[in-house]
Amino acid sequence: MLLAKLAIFDDEVQRRAEVGARYSAALIERGARVLGETQQGLRVPYIEPFNTSVYAQYTLQSDDRDSVIASLQAQGIPTAVHYPIPLNRQVAYSHFCCPGCTPNADSAAPSVLRLPMHPALGDAALRPIIDAIADANHLGRRPR
Repeated sequence: MLLAKLAIFDDEVQRRAEVGARYSAALIERGARVLGETQQGLRVPYIEPFNTSVYAQYTLQSDDRDSVIASLQAQGIPTAVHYPIPLNRQVAYSHFCCPGCTPNADSAAPSVLRLPMHPALGDAALRPIIDAIADANHLGRRPR
């Protein structure tokens, strides 16, 4: 099975990158910021131009994560929070890290959420997700 998956790997990585870029572009168009520009509001991932992301997840950050998740779930849009407690604070790993040595993980933990992501996610499926996340974060409506 893995050999069959390997045959389409490059296409899948490219398609995931396209879906991630569509998410980011549409949300930025509505007023979201790129992660690193600010620590407030809705923040989308930043990928250096010389890098590629396989977007195992499309993770963004919101100041009001819990109400955003509730709003999306009320509309039937699944979300997830991976690592609500940073690894350095989990019992199994805590002895590897000193307190305060991972400030980025500590500050991101309460704001990260994952949106639906897969290589076959087309524009028709993306549009309602983008509308819902923009509305839940009080961003502008879609430009006409």
